[in-house]
Amino acid sequence: MLAAVAGVFNEQGVSVETVLQSSSASAATLVIVTHLAPESALAGTVEALRSNDVVRDVTSVLRVEGL
Repeated sequence: MLAAVAGVFNEQGVSVETVLQSSSASAATLVIVTHLAPESALAGTVEALRSNDVVRDVTSVLRVEGL
């Protein structure tokens, strides 16, 4: 599952900085922090993740810049 999600980021040209994964018996929750990326690439990533068979839901997206 993680490889499929990472592949979506790669296809959209968004570089992953860190991943935090917690899991239960039936699902995993991922918190993904990316390097700086254009808004269009982030939007494409979220759209592709929402339509991906291994992703149950994209619960939230928070864009933070300037840290």
